[in-house]
Amino acid sequence: MSLDRVVEEAARDIAETKIRAAVAEALGKDPRALIERVVDAALSARPDPYSREPVLQKAIREMIVEEAKAAFADWIEENRTVVRRAVAARLRDTKKGLIDRVADRWRAWSRTST
Repeated sequence: MSLDRVVEEAARDIAETKIRAAVAEALGKDPRALIERVVDAALSARPDPYSREPVLQKAIREMIVEEAKAAFADWIEENRTVVRRAVAARLRDTKKGLIDRVADRWRAWSRTST
């Protein structure tokens, strides 16, 4: 084994020992504070560099949206008849409006083509 290799391994062993000692010391002093910092960091982390909201905020928003969808689906089911009448009326209005627009365009075209 070369001298460089022996020095490299000794340096690695010393570094690992110091890191382990520092981690053990940090954990032993106040584990609650360390856990709180880790939890805070995890909850405020962003899922990717392009996300605007932290992981926890995104998860909460998604759960609220799912509950809102479920509540709205229940409301739609309870009011299905009223909703269908409103949709049918809107479709009738749209159909009449479409026919009027086509007729107006045809009249305008027929004036310009003669």
